[in-house]
Amino acid sequence: RYKRSEESEFQEGTIISRSGKASGKDKNEFNIQSEDEEVYREHLDKMIQVEKKVKSQEVTETMYIEDGHGEESILSVTVPKSRYQEPQVQKAMESEMEYWKQYKVYSEVKDLGQKTLSTRWVVTRKGNNSYKARLVLRGFEEDVQEQVDSPTGEKSSLRILLSVCVTNNWKIESIDIKGAFLQSEKLERMIHVRPPKQLKKPGIIWKLEKPAYGLSDSSRNWYISLSQYLVSIGCERSRWDKALFYYRVNNKLCGI
Repeated sequence: RYKRSEESEFQEGTIISRSGKASGKDKNEFNIQSEDEEVYREHLDKMIQVEKKVKSQEVTETMYIEDGHGEESILSVTVPKSRYQEPQVQKAMESEMEYWKQYKVYSEVKDLGQKTLSTRWVVTRKGNNSYKARLVLRGFEEDVQEQVDSPTGEKSSLRILLSVCVTNNWKIESIDIKGAFLQSEKLERMIHVRPPKQLKKPGIIWKLEKPAYGLSDSSRNWYISLSQYLVSIGCERSRWDKALFYYRVNNKLCGI
């Protein structure tokens, strides 16, 4: 159901495809088929009035990924708060908190009126119908100036890496590090956090020990921790791309 800004009545329609590039400025532009079966190209941000957006907390946000043939499939869907009590969502939240405990992300301290950051849950349902929950800090509530830059791999480096792998007949592997930020080195500054509602204890707040999702410099702390580990096992960092590391044995290149 949608309504153009200049119209007074809502219309029924079906989104049949994206007309704008998923990662571009027109990512919210879609081809919509109306009830009269006419197809219109509409930009959702421009045509929906404010009163419709007020209800956005009950609407799932869909992320798309191209399959390489110009077709798009669902990558993940944001789960609204109204569904947080469902068993599969609760299980995903419990799994996230297991990571927080496993990596000793926080310690409990007495609430003496310290300044605290609040938290919120971000829950998504993936294309394979699995659920993932992430406890995110509202980092914008922290009034500090920290260095936040974090190197990411250049596209040219990726092309070189693939060329080297093909030339040497190497196997290419990738991994997904679960709870990556939570495995960083300890924080150097003091941060206190208000626990989420379901984990609150009377008179208790959390002292953050590790960078968590939501802090402005969490990605940088993760990069520093990971690069230090790679160097410690014998890898060398590229002078041209700080996100590229290579491994030599007897001065022979054995991995990137």
